[in-house]
Amino acid sequence: TKCSLAGWENQHSAIRLSKEGRSSGEDMIKVDTPDIVCCEEERKFYVSSKDGHIKVGYQDSDPFMEWTDPEPWKVTHVGYCTGWGASGKWKFEF
Repeated sequence: TKCSLAGWENQHSAIRLSKEGRSSGEDMIKVDTPDIVCCEEERKFYVSSKDGHIKVGYQDSDPFMEWTDPEPWKVTHVGYCTGWGASGKWKFEF
């Protein structure tokens, strides 16, 4: 399962199933998130997963994206990256 923030030229975000490490996959949910990231300021997001229920939100707000995997996997690894052709800075906190 993969969470994509600020894709589609910073206009949408999605939770998708991605097989075999591919960057593309089937969108389970896709929402409008125009200009959700900004190069002039740091923005904090959270991603949580419990029993296959994935939540994505901004700072301390309610999630703007949620999906429950009917066949959940145990989370053993977490990764993050900036999309192809883009630049960014990341800070990861547990």
